[in-house]
Amino acid sequence: AAGLKPKWSVNVGPGYSGISVVGDLVFTMDRIADEVSEEEQNKNPDALLDGVERILCFDRNSGKLVWHHDYRSNYKGLDYNKGPRTTPTIHAGRLYALGAMGHLHCLDARTGTQIWARDLIKDSGAKLPTWGFAASPLVVDDKLIIHAGIPGGCYCALSLKTGKEIWKDSYEAAIVDYLHEGGPCATPTVDGKTVYTISKDGRLNAY
Repeated sequence: AAGLKPKWSVNVGPGYSGISVVGDLVFTMDRIADEVSEEEQNKNPDALLDGVERILCFDRNSGKLVWHHDYRSNYKGLDYNKGPRTTPTIHAGRLYALGAMGHLHCLDARTGTQIWARDLIKDSGAKLPTWGFAASPLVVDDKLIIHAGIPGGCYCALSLKTGKEIWKDSYEAAIVDYLHEGGPCATPTVDGKTVYTISKDGRLNAY
C-alpha cells in the first residue's frame, strides 16, 4: 500500500500537546527554549529552563501559521522539561489552554487575541506536580473545569467569560496525592450534570 500522502508539514517545538481541529483551523502547543551559551550555563544552570510556551494556530488546508500566542515560562522543578502536556480546548469561538507550569489562557480562537489569563500557581496557590499540569481544560455549560490541585480543591471550576473561580472540590486526599506524588493526569468526564474524576488513591469520585 502507498500509505497516506502528506498534504503539508510544518516545524513545531518540543512538547506533549495533542491537536485540536475546528473548522478550517488546527491548534496545538509547544515550547521554545532560550538559546544559552556555555558560559551562561556555567554561571547559571537554571538558565537552561527559561523559554516561551506557545499556543499555535494553523490553516487546515495549507499549514500556514495563522497566529501564535507566546508567554514566558520557566521550567524549574519540572521533570521532562520539553514542553506543554495538554491539548487546547475550543468552545464557542474561544480557545482555552493550560501550560505545563500552570499558565491558563483564554484566547479568541480565530485571532489569538487574549481574553483573560491566570497563573494557577501565583493566583490560586496551586503546587507544581512532578510532571507539570497535564490535564486538558474541560468545558461544562458556562464553566471551565481545571485539574489544578489548588488548596482546598483538587479540581476547580472557573467562569468561561472571566476566569474567576466558581467552585472547587473538597477531596483533600486527592490533593495530597496530586501534589506530592505526581497525581492523576486524567481530564475529568461529564455525564449530564455530574463530573466524574479519578484520584491517585484509587477512588472514582462523582460531583
